[in-house]
Amino acid sequence: GDIRTQASGDPLGCIGDLGVYCVRIAMCAFNFQWPTHCKAAATRMSAEGVPLDVTCEVYWGAEKQRLLHFHASFCHVFRQWVEVTGEKKVLRLDDFTIAKNSSEVEFSTEHFAPSGPLIDDATLTLSSKEVTKTFGCCQEQRMIENFSTLVRKDPLRGVPATWSTPRFWMEATVMSQAILDGLMTSIRADESSTHGMLRNVKRNAGNTLNLKSHITSVI
Repeated sequence: GDIRTQASGDPLGCIGDLGVYCVRIAMCAFNFQWPTHCKAAATRMSAEGVPLDVTCEVYWGAEKQRLLHFHASFCHVFRQWVEVTGEKKVLRLDDFTIAKNSSEVEFSTEHFAPSGPLIDDATLTLSSKEVTKTFGCCQEQRMIENFSTLVRKDPLRGVPATWSTPRFWMEATVMSQAILDGLMTSIRADESSTHGMLRNVKRNAGNTLNLKSHITSVI
């Protein structure tokens, strides 16, 4: 059978296999700051308790004004779209993890009028859309190139200097795993409210990353 649905293979199921991409892009959007709250609900689970269809929310900040909302499922057709929404613009891409075209990729940005998007008694919307294309960038090739660059401890291209060290990505990996663990805790709590602190997370080598209690509650 599919190891992604087996507790002995990947007990995180669709959260670990699909949700990790959603978590990582939100971490990037929020400048790799630690979130404060998370909650999740599973509509389908395997007989072994592996999530097959989930809806999740992760919040940044005590006011919960910054939010990641995602749906991950092994039960629906393949989807890979992302929206990043602000007060005046929306950024969209529909080839989030796997490129639709090996020679070019694109994203769109929709701009809304300062007065608001609704005109003519709220029966029409007023906005402008801009499409940005990138050519000659194979996503999987770039991933391997970046992995190799980090192993060599060379600076990455096109990212802030603080993002260009193995230490940074090691801590980012721990952060994403902590978020996934928080979502699984919420699912296993059967929608009841639990509160707890994430303790220091240890690496395989045995030393501590000193990442203290960043997710303050699991809802």
